[in-house]
Amino acid sequence: MRLISALAVVAGTAGLLAGTALSADATGYRYWSYYHQTAGEWEYSQVRMDSHVPVDGALEAWRFVTAEFGDTSREPRVDISFADVCDGTGSADGEKRIALVIDYGRAADIAGDDEPPQLRAACAVVDEDATTAMALSSVADLRIDDTRLCAIDDHPAEGCNEAVDPLPDTAAEPDDTVQLTEVAGLAGAESQRDSGSGDPAEGEGEAEADDRPAATSDGGADIGAWGGAAVVAVVVAGVAVAVRRARRS
Repeated sequence: MRLISALAVVAGTAGLLAGTALSADATGYRYWSYYHQTAGEWEYSQVRMDSHVPVDGALEAWRFVTAEFGDTSREPRVDISFADVCDGTGSADGEKRIALVIDYGRAADIAGDDEPPQLRAACAVVDEDATTAMALSSVADLRIDDTRLCAIDDHPAEGCNEAVDPLPDTAAEPDDTVQLTEVAGLAGAESQRDSGSGDPAEGEGEAEADDRPAATSDGGADIGAWGGAAVVAVVVAGVAVAVRRARRS
């Protein structure tokens, strides 16, 4: 009885926060997962991106995946730093710089025969109190369905956090590593890293300030109403743990 109650609470939370019904019987899902970089390592986000307020110098990432039920191990596929993305970009008083990585996933993660876009990075310069969701919406087009983040830059073109059953064999194959030279939006990242350059010199990057997209809560939806696919996967993981414990007992 306690297990049934726990599962009901977790599943109910999924429906409330993520706006989608999750089933422990489904093999996997196609969704956008959300990460922070901490001490050079990717950390799966445990918070909604519309409530997380990153500090200046933060590195946030999204990865589109087709993954097994409860699997949160598919990290962004590039070894990258804040300096790689934001070197040379300045900010004014009351602003902050957030490095963003958008990993559109592998061909195996997409329904059909389409190829995913090239992994890209962008340096968002936003108000100092901006959330991660505001930073992302300032550099990318978002498709929102109720409370769910469905697509970034029209990827995928259709669907939203779709269940995949059965999970194709190709989805379980090891990830390929993306090199810095293959990341769109970076200018000479390899040479910057080799030379040890990091924060921009005083005055650098300020000329572009008027051309930067402003932080906005529009993004095609009310940012306060949605939390991103990270909520979906975190709740999925919670259900999976509960199921495994029940089976062991």
